[in-house]
Amino acid sequence: MPGGFRVANPALTFVTTCKGRLHHLRETLPLMAAQASCVVVDYSCPDHCGDWVAANLPDVRVVRVADETGFNPSRARNLGAAAATSEVLCLIDADVRVAQAFAATVLDGFDPRSYYLPEPLAGDISGTVVCAARAFEFVDGYDEACSGWGGEDIDLYDRMELHQLRRAAFPATLLAALPHSDALRVAHHAGAGKDFSNSVNLLYSHIKLDLMRVAASRLPLDYRLRLHAQVRDACAASRATSAPVRIEVPVAGVEVNFCSMQTSLAYTISL
Repeated sequence: MPGGFRVANPALTFVTTCKGRLHHLRETLPLMAAQASCVVVDYSCPDHCGDWVAANLPDVRVVRVADETGFNPSRARNLGAAAATSEVLCLIDADVRVAQAFAATVLDGFDPRSYYLPEPLAGDISGTVVCAARAFEFVDGYDEACSGWGGEDIDLYDRMELHQLRRAAFPATLLAALPHSDALRVAHHAGAGKDFSNSVNLLYSHIKLDLMRVAASRLPLDYRLRLHAQVRDACAASRATSAPVRIEVPVAGVEVNFCSMQTSLAYTISL
C-alpha cells in the first residue's frame, strides 16, 4: 500500500450495476440513497434502469454503457467506482437490501488498510465489499478478464490480501438478498452455465495469483485475457472428455552460462 494512506472523516458511495434487474433496483436503491451517495451503472439495461433512476432519484449518478449485448460485472463495477468521488466505496449488487444503519455502521472506526466483508460470509451477499477508494484503485479493481458468472469477487479479495490489505468484517445482518432464480443470475452472461463459468474464473484467478507471486509483478490485461481463454479451453476439454487436461504457463526465460532455461508452471485441470 502507498505510504501515508489515511482517510479522515470518510464519506461512502454505494456502487451498484444493473442489467435486467430494475425490479430489484426499485426496491434496493432508495434504501442506499437515503443514507449515502450512489452510482448506478446502466450496462445497456433492457429495462432502461438509468432513465428510471434519473426520473425518481435525481441525486443518484448514472453511468450509461451503450450497445453491450452481454454483461461483464467487473467492467461495470470498475466504471461505477471510477465515477464515485467519496473516500470509501461499497460495491454491492442491485438485489441486496441494506439496513438503515449500514453506512453509519461500516464507517464507524473505518480503517483504510482493511477491506470489509459481511460476517458470516455466505450466499448472495458475499459480493458486497466496503473499502477505501484509493485501495480499490491501488489493486486495479475487478479483473475484467473474468467473464461469465461468478468468481470475480473472490479474485478481488485475494488480490487485496496479496497487496497487504487486511480482511475485516461488518455484521451480515445489515444486508438482505432478494431471492431469485439461477436463470435470472445468468440471463445476460455469455458462457456455458453458472457452475462452469464460476469454476473457470476461480481456476484462472488461482493461476494468475501464482504468476503474480512468482513474477512479483502485475499482469497486463491482454495477457490475462489470453490466460483466461487458455483456462476456459482446458476446462471445456476436460468436461467434454471426462479426463484431466494439463496446461503449462511460461513464467520466465533466462540465459545461464550460454544455456537457455525456461521456467513455467504446470496445472492439471479436471472437471
